[in-house]
Amino acid sequence: MSKKTQTLILALQDSIDKLGIDTTIENLKLACSKRDRSTKDFIIYQVCSFYRVEMETLRSVDKGKSKTKISQVLSYLLYYEGFLTQEEIGQLLGRSKASVNRYLKDLIHLKDEEPKEKALKSEIEFIENKINKFKSETYG
Repeated sequence: MSKKTQTLILALQDSIDKLGIDTTIENLKLACSKRDRSTKDFIIYQVCSFYRVEMETLRSVDKGKSKTKISQVLSYLLYYEGFLTQEEIGQLLGRSKASVNRYLKDLIHLKDEEPKEKALKSEIEFIENKINKFKSETYG
């Protein structure tokens, strides 16, 4: 057993002894949901800020080309950096799980040979760098 695993087990045991098992489990769940929520919120803020759009605009029924592109980027980042499910992303954007799946597939196959696709890849990488910096500063 590694030293980190032993440390974790001892910390959990200490927490259970002091707070009880139910409280320890609830505290762990709460900590996880706060972490996910803040990362999710940071990603949404970064994408909306970068593209100068309100989240409500992305939720609208109107699917203009620029809104689709932003929804694709947001879906990609929430899925790969925020670890949300396709269903959760769909609910957030007011889209189906199938739409989110299609958004992800479209972005995975971007080609550097196409100038627009290369530009989109660098936009995503720019935002990803900010997200990774945020995660590093927040979670270590």
